[in-house]
Amino acid sequence: MIQAVIFDMDGVLIDSEGDYLEWITGYAKKRGYDIPKETLKKTIGLSSSMIADFFMDLMGKSAGKKFWYEFVEESYTYPFDYQKALNPGVKTLLQKLREHRMLTGLASVSDHKDIEMMLCSNNLEKYFDVVLSGADFVESKPNPEIYLAAAKKLGVLPETCMIIEDSEYGIESGKAAGAMVIAIEDTRFGFVQNRADYLVKNLEEIWDILLLDRST
Repeated sequence: MIQAVIFDMDGVLIDSEGDYLEWITGYAKKRGYDIPKETLKKTIGLSSSMIADFFMDLMGKSAGKKFWYEFVEESYTYPFDYQKALNPGVKTLLQKLREHRMLTGLASVSDHKDIEMMLCSNNLEKYFDVVLSGADFVESKPNPEIYLAAAKKLGVLPETCMIIEDSEYGIESGKAAGAMVIAIEDTRFGFVQNRADYLVKNLEEIWDILLLDRST
């Protein structure tokens, strides 16, 4: 039986990945790089260090590293409305989980600063028992380390966790941890989502899956 629900952030709690893609595409053009958007889509769902590696492979070690980390610094000045980006059904689902005394976690590859801003802007801090950033781990998704750590901090076995993801790296991470994985369907970025246990169109469907699990 599912005892805990662990959420990814980008693409699950907030719809931020489209904004990121527009930002990185525009920044590349401003710096004189003509990188197809289809190529840049490959960075969605990766940790910051993995994206740095991507650009180092693409541009050369020195230029790629400089490009990425200068973009990261500049991106903090870009306007982003975390309240507007909050996906429909997030608060309703989190409230139901709290009412039914389900344990909850947030495990995102994003930096602490981004996670804290999202939680604070939407007043969601009270809904999570554990919050983890990929910045605290040596290996990022698809490595299961962050989800194994979240389950341990919640005091439950990974196989009693439901993980909510969207990207294929996140799905692979959850499956490698031994958890049930629910993927929010997204066809914009070329994600391969067929390894998820369930594919849903929105967060509202997740409660029905939990009810089904609790009835078996």
